[in-house]
Parts: sequence; structure tokens; C-alpha cells
Amino acid sequence: MKLKIALLSVAMSSAYIFSGSVFAAEKYEIALVAKVNGIPWFNRMGVGVKEAADKLNVNAYQTGPATPDPAQQVKVIEDLIAKNVNAIIVVPNDATVLEPVLKKARDKGIVVLSHESPDKQIAQWDVETIDSEKYAQANIDELAKDMGGKGGYVIYVGSLTVPLHNNWADLAIKYQKEKYPDMHEVTSRLRLC
Repeated sequence: MKLKIALLSVAMSSAYIFSGSVFAAEKYEIALVAKVNGIPWFNRMGVGVKEAADKLNVNAYQTGPATPDPAQQVKVIEDLIAKNVNAIIVVPNDATVLEPVLKKARDKGIVVLSHESPDKQIAQWDVETIDSEKYAQANIDELAKDMGGKGGYVIYVGSLTVPLHNNWADLAIKYQKEKYPDMHEVTSRLRLC
């Protein structure tokens, strides 16, 4: 919940800063584009977006594709650009695929924020909920404890193109190689969807 309020607060502040009209009577429109609609993670995020919108007195809502398809995310964002929303917050399935459409949004004066895209410059700001390096290290430490510091493991990511999941995997593997040299990946990371 705090993340949703923070995201919407940053988006609203950005909309004020970049709009040039702080005292406009309009209600700011802020859209959060999920990776995929209809799954528990994003259903819960949508509840937080609505609660934050009510508290901040903005027109904020969550939208997104029915499947975790980057091309469908592009279409959703194109529709938001056509609506001329004030801000777009995106949780990308593939940041590289979204770069051109998000540049188009920024060029049109729409404030763009990202979540779960720490290494990509697709937005004016990226908001993360945790320290990715510590998260990766904690997972490897627990795995090493269970494995006695030896043997093979597999890393699963939501998708091979999700920036944050792959960042966690990269950080985990780097840490494992430094701290637990007797452990190894048995195969390249696998995707869940």
C-alpha cells in the first residue's frame, strides 16, 4: 500500500512540475500499466492504486494487457497517450520493447515512471520496493544453507525479459560465484510464463 501511495505521489508531483500549471482545476489522470491484469499480484496492486487515488484526490487507475505480452503493453500505452493522461506508471514485461512508446509519451509531456525496471532508462524515475542486491544475496545465502554450500540449482524468473527478475538473477549468480564457488547453475534461468 505504501508503495502505491509513493508511486502516485511521485506521479502527481511530477505532473505538477512538468505541466506548468500547478493551479489547474483539472483532476490529474494517472494510469498504472501492469504486466498483466487478472492475477493476484496485480489485483492487489489495483486495490492499492484505487485507495491511493482516493487519498490523493486524483483520477488514478490500473490497466494492462490480458496476457504478459510486451506488444499488448505497447497497445495499452498507445491508448493512454491518445487519451493524453498526465502520468503513466509502467511495470514492464520487456523494457526494451517499451522504450519507443514511452519516449513518445515523454515527448508528449506525459510523466513516465517505472517500477521493476532498475537498469533501464525508460522513465523519468524508477521506483523499487527493496534493495535488489540484498534480496539476491539473502536468497543465495538461504539456498547455500539448505545445500551445504555445494551443488547445482536453477533460477526461475517471471519472464526472460522482465528487467527486475533478471536483475535479481544476475546479482544472485554474481554473489554465488564470489561466496559459494562450489555451487553452480545447472541450466540457464527458466521462465515461469
